[in-house]
Parts: sequence; C-alpha cells; structure tokens
Amino acid sequence: MSITLLGNVAVPLAGLVTAPVLAQSLGVDGRGTVAAAIAPTLLAVSLVTLGLPEALTYYSTRISARWRAIVVSVLFTLAGTGAVSVGIIAALAMPLAAGVPGLDKLMVLASMIVVPTLIQTALRGIAAGRRAWWRITFERITNSTARMVTVVALALTDSLDITTGTIAMAFSTCVGLIAYVRLPRRQTSAAASPHAFSNVISYGSRIWLGSLSGVVLARLDQTLMVVLASTYDLGLYVVAVTVSEMVLVVNSSIRDVVFAIESGGTDDNRIAAASRVSTLITACGCIAIGLLSIWAVPFFFGEDFAGAIPLIWVLSLGIVLGNPGSVAGIGLTSRGRPGLRSVSLAIAALCNVAILIVLTPLVGAMGAALATVAGNIVAGLLNVIWMNRYCGVPMSSFYGIRSTDVRTAVAVVHRFISRGKFH
Repeated sequence: MSITLLGNVAVPLAGLVTAPVLAQSLGVDGRGTVAAAIAPTLLAVSLVTLGLPEALTYYSTRISARWRAIVVSVLFTLAGTGAVSVGIIAALAMPLAAGVPGLDKLMVLASMIVVPTLIQTALRGIAAGRRAWWRITFERITNSTARMVTVVALALTDSLDITTGTIAMAFSTCVGLIAYVRLPRRQTSAAASPHAFSNVISYGSRIWLGSLSGVVLARLDQTLMVVLASTYDLGLYVVAVTVSEMVLVVNSSIRDVVFAIESGGTDDNRIAAASRVSTLITACGCIAIGLLSIWAVPFFFGEDFAGAIPLIWVLSLGIVLGNPGSVAGIGLTSRGRPGLRSVSLAIAALCNVAILIVLTPLVGAMGAALATVAGNIVAGLLNVIWMNRYCGVPMSSFYGIRSTDVRTAVAVVHRFISRGKFH
C-alpha cells in the first residue's frame, strides 16, 4: 500500500503546483472554462470503461489459457467505445458550452485523449492483478509530472491561456502509458473456461453499472456546472475539489491494494481494518486541509478564490463520512458481488442528481458540494449494510477506531515517508 500511496500522492502534489498557477494566470472564469473543456472527456473516460479494467484485475490470476487473446479483445473493445464517446462529445459540445465562446471547440480538442486513456486504464488493471505496484506508481508519477512541468513552463513563458491550459491538462493524462510497455509475467492458479472472455465481460458489466452511478457522483457536477450556474462557480468548485481530494490518496491506495489482494482470498477482519485505518488517516488529513485552506487558498490561488474555502469544508466532510463505505464497496466487488455496490451507487446517484439540479441554480457551487456529500453518505452506508447482510461482516467493524488501527496508520505513514526518501 505504501508503494501505491507514492503514486497516488503524486496527483495532488502536482495539483498543489498546477492549480495555483492556473488560477493566478487564468482567473476564476478562465479556470472554470478550462475545467468545463476537460469535464466531458473525464466523464467519458469514466463512463465507457465497461468495468473491463477491474475485470482484468479480478481475472488476472484466474484464467491461464487464451489470456493474450482476451486482453487484445478488451483493448479493441475499449478503443471502440472510446471512439464512439468522442463522437458523442462532438455532438453535445455546443449545448454543454452554454454559449461560452470557443468552449465547444476546446471540448472536442480535449476528447482526443479518450482512447489512449482508456487503453492506459486497462493496462493498469492488468498491472494491479499482477501486483506490479511500481508500474502503476510510475505511471501516475509520470502523468502528474508531465502536467506540472507543462503548466509551469507555459506560465513562465507567458504562454498559458485557456487553450494551452486545456491541452496541457488533457494530454498529460495518458503520458504514463510508457509504464506498461513491458509488464511482468503473471502467475496463474486456474484454467480458462470455454467462455473466459464472456466471463470477463459479464463481471465487468456488473461493475460498470455501479461505475455509471459513481461517475455521476464524481463527474456530472462539473460537466453541467456551466449550464446550471456559470464558469465562475465552476472555477471555485474545481479549486475546492482539487484541494479536498488531496486526502483521497490514502483511500485510493488502500482500495487498489485491497481489491487485488481480496480477489485472491477474502478476510473479513482485513477489509474492516483497512476501512478504519483509511478513515482515520483521511479524517486527520481533512482536518488539516480544512484549517490550512483558510490561509492557503487566498495566498496561493488569490483572494478571488476565497469563496472556495466553505466548499472545501463541505466536500471534506463528505469524504470522511463516505470513506468506510468506499472500502466496503471494494469488499463487495472482491467477493464477486459487484452488483450490490452498483445498487448503492445508483441510489446515491439519484440523490445526487436531484439535489444538484435543485440547489445549484439557487446557490451555485455550494449546491453541487451538498449534492456530493449526500451521495457519498448514501453510497457508503448502503455498502456497509450490504457487507453485513450478504457477507456477514458486522457494520460496527467498519466504524470506530481501535488502538491497533492507530499503530497501523502510523506504520503506513512511516513506511510511505521512508520509501519516499529512499527513492
């Protein structure tokens, strides 16, 4: 997990550099326009994976025959869905731009990275199944470094504007493909069934149904913000999201590792302990970020972005409250019950959309933040309920902090710092 944490922390660290540079160079409206240009592409990348990267992780050690053919089929499938999504973005760009000059063209330009990014996610899924954590870490560090270096270089040469900012933010998401040029051999434990590819598709589709709802929770607000409110609101909101999601690196690292390990053999105590440790570290991080934001946001982003501070507090609260259920959802998926997680996310997405549509036109970005919090709480609680009902894991085991959790959290942070210094 500490190896994976190194890669996941690279994303917010790059954000700490690029977000203030973009904000200072482009202003609130300009930053909102760049976010609006990229939002449909990020939404599409999340929507059209069909759950196949996770399926490749799950089946990586379960299928021994015809594996190469299965992988090739998955890559071609993702390339096809990616190409279709590019066409859809082009068709919807004009209404999504809501009259903002040139925004529709920037949306189409950013969509060019959909296919390579989908290929990258599939290869990441295979790497996770083979527990090639350093490959995944290298990919994330490469992407983040490319984004940071490009944005800073553009700013230093007075070349950073809405167009170049969009290109830098979009195309830096798939540079890390080079990490998967040569993946290590895998260890197999089972023979392929005659319908191995159909099994991969079936498992992926059940995850995908939940992913669709998860995408609504994570991406739809930024895609619709210009239509429901304004680029100014989106400018504040994207800064708040960038800052508040810094704490998700721990949760993401734990979920990535737990899914790969639990897919090979489940352990109720392990999944519950992982949830509690993740929540403990995340809560501490949210408190620190909430306090620091009072000073840091005006200092690094400018006084015009002070309106993002309350948004950061609200979003951070939602992250902490939804954290236990986030890990519980990985437990459901690794136990072959991705459909239950999908149900949780679907119900949460309905709540999110309803609140988003009602509140955002009234209170702007704060409406989107409240919608996100509500969705996180609903999805997380339902996942914990399903783990109790269908897998027999006590709900109480996901909540509260034990002394062992504190020691484990300290050990995780210590190992992360040690690896960071060594490498």
